Amino acid sequence: MKETKTKKSALGRAILMTVVFTALIIAAAVFTDGSGGGAVERLFGGGADTSFSYDVTGNAARGGVGDSLAVLSSLELAVYDRDGGVRFSEYCRVSAPVVQTAGKYGAAYDAGGGWLCFFTEKGPILTITDSGRIFSASVNKKGWLAVCSEDEGYLGKVEIYDKDGAAVFRWHAGSGYPLAAAADSGGFTAVTLGEGGSRLVWFTYGSTEEKASYETGSLVLAVFRDGDAAAAVTEDGLLLFDGRGQLRASYDLEGRYLDKFAHGDGYTVLVTGEHRMAEERTIAVVDGAGAVKGSLPDVTDVLAVDAAGSRIAVLFRDRAELFGEDMKSVGEKTGVAGADAIFVTARGRIYTAGLYAARNFSVKSAAGGAQ
Repeated sequence: MKETKTKKSALGRAILMTVVFTALIIAAAVFTDGSGGGAVERLFGGGADTSFSYDVTGNAARGGVGDSLAVLSSLELAVYDRDGGVRFSEYCRVSAPVVQTAGKYGAAYDAGGGWLCFFTEKGPILTITDSGRIFSASVNKKGWLAVCSEDEGYLGKVEIYDKDGAAVFRWHAGSGYPLAAAADSGGFTAVTLGEGGSRLVWFTYGSTEEKASYETGSLVLAVFRDGDAAAAVTEDGLLLFDGRGQLRASYDLEGRYLDKFAHGDGYTVLVTGEHRMAEERTIAVVDGAGAVKGSLPDVTDVLAVDAAGSRIAVLFRDRAELFGEDMKSVGEKTGVAGADAIFVTARGRIYTAGLYAARNFSVKSAAGGAQ
């Protein structure tokens, strides 16, 4: 059904908005979405590794886009090539920077602010400055952008743009704040948050009538679409839906603490611990049917994780390591001191990044060629 306008008390709205932005900041901190292509490379190497520094003012967020690294700080979005050259830069003023990337596309935005830039490594596609406070934004490897933001008279709106930055659809939410959304050519899936919890809703373009909906008993941190199928990461695990919005499988964390997650092509990487303060973590790869494709138990010092195509990159305190979907190691690199993030680009380059500097590694294929 169509969402209708709903008035909330000032106190209730303030409390819910605090919950929304807290959840968004937590989700952005633990989530990466790498949807590049290609097979798993056998080991790092085959080309010169390079390091470079960049200027950061205030807070910063980073992401791998195309074959480059995007850095959003309080005053600038800059995209750097593998040698540290600036491919392009865009002036901005942001307080809570977030960068989400998939393949050659990226979305940089100010969570809780009104600025967003949709871009590739070649330059901006679309810049938004008047959409209201942004709750979240997501982009997929085909260039479908979904933006959730405030909307006067409603609890929020979801706006969908294609790879050229053209507006395709707008949905006004009246019964729950639009926490997150994921879009593709067939439609979009949105997550709304109300006083009763999270709710997933499915839409096709051209109609505001819900195609399907699903109520969850826990907070949904992120939603992804793999074609018509959808995957929702929650505090309690993973929910997997078919193209009709029907739950087809799930993966229960069984009370474990979800530390980090990343999404690849048809699978999700979950990093969990017995509890928040536990030293040991388990890294599990869960496919679209809810089955574990591979796991790496009892590891420590996991700082970050990313996924692209069939590659899974994990940053440990003392090394960067590359895995296949079965979580079998295919190579590692040391010399990552100061890094707190790792990214696999669409073309297979690995970036480790700290607050002021990054290092990138080429990857040698099974045939021996370097990327």
